Amino acid sequence: MRIVFLWLFLLPVVCCGDELPPTMKLPTVKVITETQAGPAKVETTKIVDQIKPGVWYVIQSKTKLFVMDFPAGSVSIISGATSADGVFADGDGEPESRTFNPEDFTYLIQGQKPCKCELALVPVGVLEKSAIFRQTLTVSDVGPQPPPVDPPKPVYPPKPVDPPGEKPVVVNSFRVIFVKESGQTLPPEQTAIPAAAKIREYLNSKCTKENELAGWREYDPQQIVTNEQPIMKALWEAVQPKLLPSPCIIIEVNSHAKVMPFPENADDCLKLLKEYGG
Repeated sequence: MRIVFLWLFLLPVVCCGDELPPTMKLPTVKVITETQAGPAKVETTKIVDQIKPGVWYVIQSKTKLFVMDFPAGSVSIISGATSADGVFADGDGEPESRTFNPEDFTYLIQGQKPCKCELALVPVGVLEKSAIFRQTLTVSDVGPQPPPVDPPKPVYPPKPVDPPGEKPVVVNSFRVIFVKESGQTLPPEQTAIPAAAKIREYLNSKCTKENELAGWREYDPQQIVTNEQPIMKALWEAVQPKLLPSPCIIIEVNSHAKVMPFPENADDCLKLLKEYGG
Protein backbone atom coordinates (compact mmCIF):
# COMPACT_ATOMS: atom_id res chain seq x y z
CA MET A 1 0.00 0.00 0.00
CA ARG A 2 2.84 2.37 0.72
CA ILE A 3 4.28 1.82 -2.77
CA VAL A 4 0.91 2.46 -4.44
CA PHE A 5 0.41 5.70 -2.50
CA LEU A 6 3.87 6.95 -3.45
CA TRP A 7 3.22 6.17 -7.13
CA LEU A 8 -0.04 8.09 -7.18
CA PHE A 9 1.59 11.07 -5.51
CA LEU A 10 4.59 11.33 -7.78
CA LEU A 11 3.26 10.27 -11.14
CA PRO A 12 1.43 13.49 -12.07
CA VAL A 13 4.55 15.50 -11.29
CA VAL A 14 6.98 13.60 -13.47
CA CYS A 15 4.82 12.76 -16.48
CA CYS A 16 1.54 13.47 -18.16
CA GLY A 17 -0.25 13.19 -21.50
CA ASP A 18 0.37 15.85 -24.13
CA GLU A 19 -3.31 16.28 -24.93
CA LEU A 20 -6.46 16.46 -22.86
CA PRO A 21 -8.06 12.99 -22.85
CA PRO A 22 -11.44 12.92 -24.63
CA THR A 23 -13.12 11.81 -21.41
CA MET A 24 -12.19 15.09 -19.69
CA LYS A 25 -13.52 18.60 -20.20
CA LEU A 26 -11.84 21.82 -18.96
CA PRO A 27 -12.94 25.46 -19.41
CA THR A 28 -11.97 26.81 -22.84
CA VAL A 29 -12.14 30.16 -24.63
CA LYS A 30 -12.07 31.08 -28.31
CA VAL A 31 -8.88 32.52 -29.76
CA ILE A 32 -8.76 34.28 -33.13
CA THR A 33 -5.40 34.55 -34.92
CA GLU A 34 -4.40 35.95 -38.30
CA THR A 35 -2.60 33.71 -40.77
CA GLN A 36 0.79 34.70 -42.19
CA ALA A 37 -0.49 34.22 -45.73
CA GLY A 38 -2.97 37.07 -45.57
CA PRO A 39 -5.81 38.73 -43.70
CA ALA A 40 -7.67 35.44 -43.15
CA LYS A 41 -8.39 34.69 -39.49
CA VAL A 42 -8.43 31.31 -37.82
CA GLU A 43 -10.63 30.58 -34.80
CA THR A 44 -9.35 28.01 -32.31
CA THR A 45 -9.95 27.20 -28.67
CA LYS A 46 -7.54 27.07 -25.78
CA ILE A 47 -7.84 25.81 -22.23
CA VAL A 48 -8.24 28.62 -19.71
CA ASP A 49 -5.04 28.93 -17.70
CA GLN A 50 -5.70 32.12 -15.72
CA ILE A 51 -8.54 33.07 -13.38
CA LYS A 52 -9.26 35.59 -10.67
CA PRO A 53 -9.87 34.62 -7.03
CA GLY A 54 -13.45 33.46 -6.47
CA VAL A 55 -14.01 32.37 -10.09
CA TRP A 56 -15.24 28.80 -10.69
CA TYR A 57 -12.93 26.60 -12.80
CA VAL A 58 -15.05 23.56 -13.69
CA ILE A 59 -13.54 20.17 -14.60
CA GLN A 60 -15.84 17.45 -15.88
CA SER A 61 -14.97 13.83 -16.61
CA LYS A 62 -16.68 10.65 -17.71
CA THR A 63 -14.55 8.75 -15.19
CA LYS A 64 -13.74 9.52 -11.58
CA LEU A 65 -10.56 11.52 -11.05
CA PHE A 66 -7.98 12.22 -8.42
CA VAL A 67 -7.66 16.03 -8.72
CA MET A 68 -4.56 17.33 -6.99
CA ASP A 69 -3.00 20.78 -6.82
CA PHE A 70 0.73 21.46 -6.55
CA PRO A 71 1.72 23.02 -4.26
CA ALA A 72 -1.00 21.51 -2.12
CA GLY A 73 -3.55 24.05 -0.83
CA SER A 74 -3.11 26.47 -3.74
CA VAL A 75 -6.80 26.18 -4.62
CA SER A 76 -9.96 24.71 -3.16
CA ILE A 77 -11.34 21.55 -4.81
CA ILE A 78 -14.99 20.53 -4.50
CA SER A 79 -16.16 17.23 -5.99
CA GLY A 80 -19.64 15.90 -6.66
CA ALA A 81 -21.34 19.26 -7.30
CA THR A 82 -24.50 19.18 -9.41
CA SER A 83 -24.87 22.97 -9.71
CA ALA A 84 -23.09 26.21 -8.86
CA ASP A 85 -23.75 29.96 -8.84
CA GLY A 86 -21.14 32.62 -9.55
CA VAL A 87 -18.63 33.74 -12.19
CA PHE A 88 -17.17 30.95 -14.34
CA ALA A 89 -13.76 30.79 -16.03
CA ASP A 90 -15.30 30.29 -19.46
CA GLY A 91 -18.22 32.68 -18.94
CA ASP A 92 -18.73 36.32 -19.84
CA GLY A 93 -17.57 37.67 -16.50
CA GLU A 94 -21.10 38.06 -15.10
CA PRO A 95 -22.58 35.87 -12.30
CA GLU A 96 -24.70 32.99 -13.57
CA SER A 97 -26.23 29.68 -12.46
CA ARG A 98 -25.12 26.38 -13.98
CA THR A 99 -26.41 22.83 -13.63
CA PHE A 100 -24.06 19.93 -14.39
CA ASN A 101 -24.76 16.53 -15.93
CA PRO A 102 -25.29 14.15 -12.99
CA GLU A 103 -23.75 11.33 -15.03
CA ASP A 104 -20.42 13.19 -15.16
CA PHE A 105 -17.91 13.60 -12.36
CA THR A 106 -17.69 17.33 -11.72
CA TYR A 107 -14.94 19.14 -9.83
CA LEU A 108 -15.13 22.83 -8.90
CA ILE A 109 -11.78 24.58 -8.56
CA GLN A 110 -11.56 28.03 -7.01
CA GLY A 111 -8.52 30.14 -6.23
CA GLN A 112 -8.59 31.82 -2.86
CA LYS A 113 -5.65 34.18 -3.42
CA PRO A 114 -3.15 35.05 -6.18
CA CYS A 115 -0.85 32.11 -6.87
CA LYS A 116 0.48 29.83 -9.60
CA CYS A 117 -0.08 26.10 -9.39
CA GLU A 118 -0.52 22.91 -11.37
CA LEU A 119 -3.59 20.70 -11.44
CA ALA A 120 -2.96 16.98 -11.85
CA LEU A 121 -5.95 15.01 -13.18
CA VAL A 122 -5.46 11.30 -12.55
CA PRO A 123 -8.25 8.89 -13.59
CA VAL A 124 -9.01 6.24 -10.99
CA GLY A 125 -7.50 2.91 -12.10
CA VAL A 126 -5.29 4.58 -14.71
CA LEU A 127 -3.20 2.10 -16.72
CA GLU A 128 -1.57 4.44 -19.26
CA LYS A 129 0.44 7.58 -18.74
CA SER A 130 -1.35 9.27 -21.65
CA ALA A 131 -4.57 9.22 -19.62
CA ILE A 132 -3.06 11.56 -17.02
CA PHE A 133 -3.27 15.30 -17.65
CA ARG A 134 -1.58 18.23 -15.93
CA GLN A 135 -2.69 21.86 -16.33
CA THR A 136 -0.92 25.01 -15.16
CA LEU A 137 -3.30 27.49 -13.55
CA THR A 138 -2.56 31.04 -12.47
CA VAL A 139 -4.83 32.78 -9.97
CA SER A 140 -4.30 36.50 -10.44
CA ASP A 141 -5.97 39.72 -9.36
CA VAL A 142 -5.06 41.17 -12.74
CA GLY A 143 -7.47 40.33 -15.53
CA PRO A 144 -6.96 40.73 -19.27
CA GLN A 145 -6.00 44.29 -20.10
CA PRO A 146 -7.83 46.02 -22.96
CA PRO A 147 -5.67 47.63 -25.66
CA PRO A 148 -4.83 51.29 -25.00
CA VAL A 149 -7.16 53.79 -26.59
CA ASP A 150 -6.77 57.47 -27.30
CA PRO A 151 -8.46 59.65 -24.68
CA PRO A 152 -11.79 61.01 -25.89
CA LYS A 153 -11.66 64.46 -27.38
CA PRO A 154 -13.70 67.10 -25.55
CA VAL A 155 -17.02 67.85 -27.15
CA TYR A 156 -16.41 71.57 -26.81
CA PRO A 157 -13.25 73.70 -26.64
CA PRO A 158 -12.28 75.08 -23.23
CA LYS A 159 -13.74 78.46 -24.24
CA PRO A 160 -16.81 79.01 -26.40
CA VAL A 161 -16.12 79.85 -30.01
CA ASP A 162 -18.54 82.13 -31.81
CA PRO A 163 -20.00 80.78 -35.04
CA PRO A 164 -18.35 82.06 -38.23
CA GLY A 165 -19.88 85.05 -40.01
CA GLU A 166 -21.81 82.89 -42.44
CA LYS A 167 -24.49 80.62 -41.03
CA PRO A 168 -23.70 76.91 -41.54
CA VAL A 169 -25.47 75.29 -44.47
CA VAL A 170 -25.75 71.90 -42.74
CA VAL A 171 -26.73 71.80 -39.07
CA ASN A 172 -25.28 68.68 -37.43
CA SER A 173 -26.02 69.69 -33.86
CA PHE A 174 -28.33 72.33 -32.42
CA ARG A 175 -28.81 73.03 -28.70
CA VAL A 176 -30.29 75.93 -26.74
CA ILE A 177 -30.08 77.06 -23.11
CA PHE A 178 -32.26 79.86 -21.69
CA VAL A 179 -30.56 81.46 -18.68
CA LYS A 180 -32.75 83.28 -16.14
CA GLU A 181 -32.49 83.97 -12.42
CA SER A 182 -35.08 82.04 -10.44
CA GLY A 183 -37.90 84.38 -9.49
CA GLN A 184 -36.60 87.14 -11.77
CA THR A 185 -39.37 89.44 -12.98
CA LEU A 186 -39.27 90.00 -16.74
CA PRO A 187 -41.41 92.12 -19.05
CA PRO A 188 -44.58 90.28 -20.09
CA GLU A 189 -43.29 89.84 -23.66
CA GLN A 190 -40.16 88.04 -22.40
CA THR A 191 -41.97 86.03 -19.74
CA ALA A 192 -43.53 83.97 -22.52
CA ILE A 193 -40.03 82.72 -23.49
CA PRO A 194 -39.66 79.74 -23.71
CA ALA A 195 -43.13 78.84 -22.41
CA ALA A 196 -44.83 79.73 -25.71
CA ALA A 197 -46.13 76.60 -27.42
CA LYS A 198 -44.62 77.54 -30.79
CA ILE A 199 -41.15 77.86 -29.24
CA ARG A 200 -41.36 74.56 -27.36
CA GLU A 201 -42.68 72.74 -30.43
CA TYR A 202 -39.81 74.10 -32.52
CA LEU A 203 -37.17 73.20 -29.95
CA ASN A 204 -38.54 69.69 -29.40
CA SER A 205 -38.48 69.01 -33.13
CA LYS A 206 -35.16 70.69 -34.02
CA CYS A 207 -32.80 70.35 -31.05
CA THR A 208 -30.35 67.46 -31.11
CA LYS A 209 -31.47 64.65 -28.85
CA GLU A 210 -29.31 62.95 -26.25
CA ASN A 211 -30.74 59.73 -24.83
CA GLU A 212 -34.10 60.64 -26.39
CA LEU A 213 -34.13 64.04 -24.61
CA ALA A 214 -34.24 67.16 -26.81
CA GLY A 215 -31.21 69.39 -26.31
CA TRP A 216 -32.69 72.53 -24.81
CA ARG A 217 -32.85 73.67 -21.18
CA GLU A 218 -33.84 76.47 -18.81
CA TYR A 219 -31.00 77.13 -16.34
CA ASP A 220 -30.26 79.44 -13.46
CA PRO A 221 -26.93 81.31 -13.92
CA GLN A 222 -25.51 79.16 -11.10
CA GLN A 223 -27.14 75.94 -12.30
CA ILE A 224 -25.57 72.73 -10.97
CA VAL A 225 -25.42 70.12 -13.72
CA THR A 226 -23.89 67.13 -11.92
CA ASN A 227 -26.61 64.75 -13.13
CA GLU A 228 -27.09 66.35 -16.54
CA GLN A 229 -26.64 64.58 -19.89
CA PRO A 230 -22.89 64.52 -20.79
CA ILE A 231 -23.04 66.76 -23.86
CA MET A 232 -25.34 69.34 -22.26
CA LYS A 233 -23.10 69.32 -19.21
CA ALA A 234 -20.02 69.96 -21.37
CA LEU A 235 -21.77 72.79 -23.20
CA TRP A 236 -22.84 74.48 -19.95
CA GLU A 237 -19.38 74.21 -18.37
CA ALA A 238 -17.82 75.71 -21.50
CA VAL A 239 -20.10 78.76 -21.76
CA GLN A 240 -20.82 79.52 -18.10
CA PRO A 241 -17.71 81.74 -17.64
CA LYS A 242 -18.89 83.94 -20.54
CA LEU A 243 -22.53 84.37 -19.57
CA LEU A 244 -24.13 87.76 -20.11
CA PRO A 245 -26.21 89.34 -17.33
CA SER A 246 -29.45 87.43 -16.80
CA PRO A 247 -31.49 86.83 -18.83
CA CYS A 248 -29.52 85.57 -21.83
CA ILE A 249 -29.67 82.76 -24.36
CA ILE A 250 -27.06 80.24 -25.49
CA ILE A 251 -27.26 78.75 -28.95
CA GLU A 252 -24.92 75.95 -30.03
CA VAL A 253 -24.54 74.87 -33.67
CA ASN A 254 -22.04 72.21 -34.78
CA SER A 255 -20.14 72.44 -31.45
CA HIS A 256 -19.77 76.26 -31.67
CA ALA A 257 -21.61 78.09 -28.91
CA LYS A 258 -22.68 81.72 -28.75
CA VAL A 259 -24.08 83.71 -25.79
CA MET A 260 -26.58 86.39 -26.76
CA PRO A 261 -29.00 88.80 -25.06
CA PHE A 262 -32.49 87.51 -24.40
CA PRO A 263 -34.94 88.15 -27.28
CA GLU A 264 -37.54 90.90 -26.80
CA ASN A 265 -40.53 88.61 -27.30
CA ALA A 266 -41.57 85.11 -28.37
CA ASP A 267 -41.75 86.01 -32.07
CA ASP A 268 -38.22 87.44 -32.06
CA CYS A 269 -37.04 84.38 -30.15
CA LEU A 270 -38.49 81.95 -32.68
CA LYS A 271 -36.99 83.97 -35.53
CA LEU A 272 -33.56 83.88 -33.85
CA LEU A 273 -33.78 80.14 -33.26
CA LYS A 274 -34.69 79.47 -36.87
CA GLU A 275 -31.68 81.49 -38.07
CA TYR A 276 -29.40 78.95 -36.37
CA GLY A 277 -31.45 75.74 -36.24
CA GLY A 278 -33.04 75.98 -39.67
